[in-house]
Amino acid sequence: MGSWCSLVNTSPCHGEDRGFKSLRTRHEKIVLPQGKAIFSLEFAIIKVNMSKRPLTNGSGEKRLPSKIDAGYVIKTIVCVLLFLAAVAFFAYVCRQLSDNYMLLLMPTTYATVTWLINFGVAILVFAIMAGVVAILVRPYWIVIVAFLLSALLYPLIVGMNLATWIVAGVFAILMCIYLLYIARQLKNQINFSAHPLSDMKLLLLSLLVAQVCVAFGLGYIQDSARRNYVLPPEIKAPIASGLLSQATANINQAKATDAQKKVAVEAANKQVKTTVDDLEKQFQAIKYMIPYVLGVLLFFLLQTILLVLGFLPIAIARLLFMLLKVTRFANVTVETREIKHLTLKPVPLASSGKSK
Repeated sequence: MGSWCSLVNTSPCHGEDRGFKSLRTRHEKIVLPQGKAIFSLEFAIIKVNMSKRPLTNGSGEKRLPSKIDAGYVIKTIVCVLLFLAAVAFFAYVCRQLSDNYMLLLMPTTYATVTWLINFGVAILVFAIMAGVVAILVRPYWIVIVAFLLSALLYPLIVGMNLATWIVAGVFAILMCIYLLYIARQLKNQINFSAHPLSDMKLLLLSLLVAQVCVAFGLGYIQDSARRNYVLPPEIKAPIASGLLSQATANINQAKATDAQKKVAVEAANKQVKTTVDDLEKQFQAIKYMIPYVLGVLLFFLLQTILLVLGFLPIAIARLLFMLLKVTRFANVTVETREIKHLTLKPVPLASSGKSK
C-alpha cells in the first residue's frame, strides 16, 4: 500500500508539540468475507478486491475462501450444460446421416433439406458454445473435463466401434489444443477480444466436418455389409433408368414398325443391364475404398461451404459476449501485471535493487 501516517510514526514536531490528538484510530482495517479489505486512512477509503489472490492465515499458509460464490457456480454449470447439449445435438445429426446416408448420395427435397438445416444449426451452436466455454469458464480443468465428456458423446450416440472411439480421442486432443491456444491469446490481450475464436475457426470446422464424414462412411459400410452390394441399388436403378430412357428415345425417333421398336427396346434393356453389371464388376476391386473416397469428397464439399459461411458463428459469438456483458451475466475484470524484460539498457539506480 506504500507509506502511511499513524500516531506511532508521527514526529513530535507534527504531533505532541502542536497538541495534536486524534479522537479515532488513524488506521483501521476491517477484514470482509471473500478476501476483501477496506482500509480507512483519515478520510480516504481504499477497497481492494483479492478474489483472484490466494488468501492466507496468520502463519502465511494458503487457505480457501470461507464462502463460495453460488452465482458463479450456477453460471459455470449453465455454460457447461449448454455446451454438452450442443455436442449431443451435433452427434444426433451425425447419427441421422449414419442411419440414412442416402440423404446426400440421392438427395430428396424434404428429407435432405431438413437434415441440412439441422446440420447448419448444430455446427453454429457447437462453435458458439465451444468459444463461450473456452473463454468464460474457469478454472481450466473444468473446461478440459467438459471437452472430455463431449468427446464421449460421439461414440455413445453415433455408435460404439473402433472408428468412433478414434474420432473421440482425436476430438479430445484437438479441443484441448483449441483451449490452450485461446487461453494463451487471452493472456496476451490488453483489452478483451473474441479474435482468438476466429483464429481457430478452421481447426474447429474441419474437426466437425470430419466427424460428419466418418458418420457417413460408417453408414455406407454397415449398409453394404448388411445388403451385400458393391454399388447401392438406389444408385444402380437411376443409372439403368437413365441409360434405358436415352436408348428408348433413340429407338422411337427411328423409322421402324412397332414390332421392330418393341424388339429394339428389349435388346436395349438387356444391353443396359449388362452395362450396369459390368460397371459394378469394375468397382468390385475397389469395393472397400468406395466409402472412403465418398467421405473425402464430402469433406471437401462441406468444408468449402462452411469456410464461406464461417463468419456467422464468430459474428454471433461477438454479439453474444456483448449481450452477456450488458445483462451482467459476465463481467469485465481489470488486472495489474508486472512484466520483466531482459535488456541492454542501463537500469536506473532507484530500481536496480528490485531488478534481477
